[in-house]
Order: sequence, then C-alpha cells, then structure tokens
Amino acid sequence: MVKDMDREKIGQFILEQRKKLNLTQSELAEQLHVTSQAVSKWENGRGIPDIELLKELSNYFQVDLQEILNGEIKTKEKGFSKTWLFCVLFLFLLFLGIWWLFPKQDNSFQFSSLESQHDSFSLKGVVAYNEEKKSLFLSDVKYLSDNEELYYGMICTLYEQIGETSQKISACGSDSLPTEGATISDLLSMIEFRLDDYSCTCEKNQCHDLYLDIRLLNQQNQYISYEVPLEVLQCNSKRSV
Repeated sequence: MVKDMDREKIGQFILEQRKKLNLTQSELAEQLHVTSQAVSKWENGRGIPDIELLKELSNYFQVDLQEILNGEIKTKEKGFSKTWLFCVLFLFLLFLGIWWLFPKQDNSFQFSSLESQHDSFSLKGVVAYNEEKKSLFLSDVKYLSDNEELYYGMICTLYEQIGETSQKISACGSDSLPTEGATISDLLSMIEFRLDDYSCTCEKNQCHDLYLDIRLLNQQNQYISYEVPLEVLQCNSKRSV
C-alpha cells in the first residue's frame, strides 16, 4: 500500500547496497549519471531519488522497487515465483494463527478466491472463514492496458455492496506522493489488504458484492476513478485445519 516514504530508511538501504558492491559514492553517481552530492544527500536522508532514478537503482542493485521504498530486502527463495511464495507464506501463517487461537474448536474452514471482473485489472485474493473467524487477503493488483501517464496520488478503497448500500471495509493510499510522479503500475503494486476480522458471510454460494474503488490523482490535480468489481469463487470449499 502507498505509505509516506521514510527518507532515512531509503537512504540507509541505498548505502548498504552500495557498500555490498564495493562502490564509492562517486562511482555509484557515475553509473546513475548524477553527482556524488546527490548520492550523499540520499544516503543521509536529506532527499530521495525521483521515480526514474528509483527504477534505475532497482535495476542496478537487482532489487524490487518496493524493497527500496520499504528500506529492506524481502526474503526470497529460489525455485519459487514471488507470487507463489507469498501465497504459501500467507496461507501457512493463516493456518498457524487459526490453530493457535482456536485449538479446541472445530476449525473446518471455507476458502473463497477473489477475482477481478474488470477487463483492465487483475488481482490475487482469498477469503478464509468458519463460524468463529474470517480473514481476507488481497494484493498483486495489475493494470492490463498501456498507460504511461504519471500520477501524484492514489486512494484505493475496498467496499462491500449490500442491497443499495455500499459499506467501506478498508482503504489504503495517499493523496500526495513525495516524488515526481509514478505510473499506475508502480502505484498498484503497493496495494495490499490484509483483514483478520472480515465480516462477509457466505450462504448458499451467494456472497455480498465486493469492489475496489481506485482513484488516481493526475498532473491537473484531478482524480481518475476506476471501479473494479470482485467475484468470490468456491464458496462451499471446506478444509479442516
């Protein structure tokens, strides 16, 4: 999700990656076609690179852009794609938490997949629930059409449609970014919803309608809005934990 970027964490990350490559500030600056003073300013937390330089640093250090923004390297395992590794880790932690919280109860869980019903967006999601606890996880939102326009803020809200009423479940994002703009793909990669007390019920294979409201702030200070309906699948699939 989009968060206020921590300049000190980003600067420390750049410093650590530079030292791993045994580069001086001047040598790194030469690779990026900037001044050594600019690199020094980043590493001291007095500024951050713009979005294009962040992408160059991502390629040069062989790390994800999100890892630079978070100021830390994600754990990676060879032989697995990032998406599969993340899903496996999430499900393992979910099962472990369920076992820990409800060791004496019947933990027969139902699992539902979430899929986008918008032609221009894809995503990954899952809902897990029984009579005692419900959880929802959603991430990996992607825009499937070409769009190189830069945006300067994003608000993403998850809604549940119940009859004529739209109930807000959760939101993420910021109406301003401390950079020179970012593409829709970069912004969408920061969206993540992880809800441990999700209230949706699922009866007779019918669930309340869910949808994402994505609003992007363009250079003219106007919001471009997308409503992304979500489909809940496999409502009756049960597993014992």
